[in-house]
Amino acid sequence: MLAPRERLSDKRDRLKQLRAFCYAARLESISRAAERLDVTQTAVSTRVRDLEHELEAELFDRSGQRISRNSAGEIFYRLVAPLLDEVDELLHKFSQRLEMPISGELRIGASQCTATSMLPAHLKHYHDLFPEIRLQVRRCATEEGADLLLADEVDVLFGPQSLARSDETRDKLVFHPLYFYDYVLVTPLDHPLAGRDLVTEEDVAAYPMIRRSAGTHGSRPAAPAVQAPGSEPNVALYIESWNTTKRHVEAGLGIAVVPSACINDGDRLEIIPLTQHFKRQTGGIFARRGRPLSGAAEQLLALLEERVADGTSPQERLAP
Repeated sequence: MLAPRERLSDKRDRLKQLRAFCYAARLESISRAAERLDVTQTAVSTRVRDLEHELEAELFDRSGQRISRNSAGEIFYRLVAPLLDEVDELLHKFSQRLEMPISGELRIGASQCTATSMLPAHLKHYHDLFPEIRLQVRRCATEEGADLLLADEVDVLFGPQSLARSDETRDKLVFHPLYFYDYVLVTPLDHPLAGRDLVTEEDVAAYPMIRRSAGTHGSRPAAPAVQAPGSEPNVALYIESWNTTKRHVEAGLGIAVVPSACINDGDRLEIIPLTQHFKRQTGGIFARRGRPLSGAAEQLLALLEERVADGTSPQERLAP
């Protein structure tokens, strides 16, 4: 029989109790939990027992040195584990905020697709962590963005790794790789190619194409073409932006090759992989060589690297 709840009056060690319980439940061992928490086994056992007394319920099935969650322990673990994760995230955010300057500005260069698709979600997370930083997003074509970066009109630029290989920027910019993306074929939902897992050059050549033009702000090439050897692409129209290209595909004016990065959940498109035709691409952030990143820019880069590493960021959704 467990002691009545009133016998426990000191709740100042609640977080320690919950941590002891969660580690013991996860590792199924008091000794291993003590090792991870850097405390004695007696401390872990006492904290778990105090918690059980207060809850008036045993949380573990105990057999010698081994323990396992019983039904009550499983219910309690599912309630507590997410809360502790939130506490840990809070402490992490606080430590980041302490290292951050109290004011500043971060100027970001990005393509239209990046600026309107995945970037807002990342910047929302960044703003939640560092509300003192004033954010400015400047929409630009990639080559124009490189000029802006070199002219110190933006602090960082989102773009494809291929920009780092051009003669104009190879020795002037530093590239920080962050994500991957592929080229895919998009068609209307009712298109004859819809539902296919693979397409050939001959399949694509049979239908009008919508191609992305270089635009007026830079000379960046459009997406690569899928076409049969010796044939000319059947181009219905040229459009400057990926988002506008998608809308015209939805309207039935043609099919198009686009980066997977520009595909959103709300697009009414059929998506066909083209991995057999094109290599996977790498995107990331560019900075000016020889100039240290500002504190605000360093925090953004660190945040994106962390979100990509732990799977928080779906890399393919960040546009080149």
